[in-house]
Amino acid sequence: MNNEYSNKNIGYTMYDFDDCEYKSNSGRLYHVEFEKIAKRSPKKCAFIFENNEYTFSQINEMSNSLAFYLREYGIKRNDIVPIICERSQFFVVAVLAIMKAGGAFVHIDPYYPEEHKMYLVSEVKAKLILKYLSIPQKLFNTIDIFEYDLKNHDYHLNTDNLPLINQEEDLCCVVFTSGTTGKPKGVLINHFGLVNTCKFNEVYYLKKCVRDDIFSNILAASKLSFTASIIEIFYSFYHQIKVILCNNLEQNDPNLIGQLITNFKIDLMLSPPTRIKTYLNDSVFRNAIHHLKVLIFIAENANLTILNEVSQYTNALLYNMYGLSEIYSMCLVEEINREYIINNKQITSGKPAYNYKIFILDEEQKPVKVGVEGIVYIASNMISKGYLNDGKLTDDTFIDCPFPHLKGTKMIKTGDIGKWTNDGKVIILGRRDFQVKIAGQKINIGEIENILKEIKALDYSVVVDKNDKNGNKFLACYYITKKDISGRFIRNYLTKRIPSYMIPKYYKKIDKIPMNDNGKFNRSKLPDIDNNVDIIYEDVVEPITVTEKKLCKILSKILNINCIYIGCNSNFYELGGDSLNVIQ
Repeated sequence: MNNEYSNKNIGYTMYDFDDCEYKSNSGRLYHVEFEKIAKRSPKKCAFIFENNEYTFSQINEMSNSLAFYLREYGIKRNDIVPIICERSQFFVVAVLAIMKAGGAFVHIDPYYPEEHKMYLVSEVKAKLILKYLSIPQKLFNTIDIFEYDLKNHDYHLNTDNLPLINQEEDLCCVVFTSGTTGKPKGVLINHFGLVNTCKFNEVYYLKKCVRDDIFSNILAASKLSFTASIIEIFYSFYHQIKVILCNNLEQNDPNLIGQLITNFKIDLMLSPPTRIKTYLNDSVFRNAIHHLKVLIFIAENANLTILNEVSQYTNALLYNMYGLSEIYSMCLVEEINREYIINNKQITSGKPAYNYKIFILDEEQKPVKVGVEGIVYIASNMISKGYLNDGKLTDDTFIDCPFPHLKGTKMIKTGDIGKWTNDGKVIILGRRDFQVKIAGQKINIGEIENILKEIKALDYSVVVDKNDKNGNKFLACYYITKKDISGRFIRNYLTKRIPSYMIPKYYKKIDKIPMNDNGKFNRSKLPDIDNNVDIIYEDVVEPITVTEKKLCKILSKILNINCIYIGCNSNFYELGGDSLNVIQ
């Protein structure tokens, strides 16, 4: 860091905190690095899926075969190829094959609404789709695109490594994340960024924290369309850490995950803290996590309440990691001191990771003093190339770093509010806009609101995030209409357009828009949600059997709804249930 510049021009900002610069060899491509590992350790197990082991050599040859097919089909450098498949060995093979062919992969959840999947496929201008579904079926009937079933490929053909055609700046991956326009935005990731993400612990500070030598395997339970899966799978391959890949049933079931942790003696697990808090209600999971050596909290910071609870069941090293899709992975890392948990001290998001510069700036992009709140910016030569098909948003989001010693470097405005501590760590205080995280999943409320605007019968609608009595976030939709429009109609419309985790839990009809003294919309003056009025109910069919009555009581307790509103025909999700409630 240029201390002369920081001392003379900034003075009060502690740039000496930022000691994470590490110069590495450029020109590396992830799939080439994988081929080197397969040559050095051909028989070493890369991952386990449903008790089947797959070696580095086996996966390398399978991906070579598929890559050869893709090149023959016409996939070229920077072509984006969708993978629409269930969790399986075929996902890993397909990712490597697309890179080897010269293209970039994007995973699309097969359980997304059809219209949502169609939009993503058209957005990437796909030449073909790679798919795997346990029950084979055609994905789309309304668009003309070739669907190649990964299960039917002959992986014994053309197993040699292919001639290299890529450069480090070429695209290797696209991750779609929530956008403000009502449509998801595609984050562009290149090979340079992916390889350097895999090398992010090669700095002194991080070597002290994230030590590969203390763990030998990792659980891969994050959604494949999320950037966390890059760490779980591809970071681990790079460091020859064995991956235990969850199947669809295991992925969000604490009981089954607990069994995996115990059976495979899993050392490392990544998860949003909210999910871990819910998992702890399951005795099998609670009893299993003493096996863990490292537990990393992602997507949101772990608070003291969760940390106190987790600490009762495991002696694992605990970490907070902060990152964005736009920077591929994690740019802040904090090893959580257990004495801080015991003494209720402030838990931070940590120090900058490998080759990331963190700035906390005011509205004029000038650094703030230590302890003063500001907007968090991330600068690096490793951040995303921008957004797919959106040059304006790219230019607005990825801006030139204003500091002379980083001339030519791009930085991204995160939208998060944060502040420096005296020892050079960052505390993330929350979102500056209306982008929220619920159960670890980032949701842009504007995206939901823009889709609601398509409903002509609604005169006005707004979505807000609220907290229930347990402190868990949920979404509520408020609307104004002169028509006979119900919350059920609105929910059904959204169900066809967006993933389930983005759908509001409650729907409340209001008579007027609350305003502040300046005539602007005032979210804080919206009426409170009533659990027993503003949720969607069927005409209740009363429970008859002992089991039915018991189940209704359980749902009443979990969802905090009076038993009289729950019957045999009630829809769990329409009552406000979600994937975390299912676990309970």
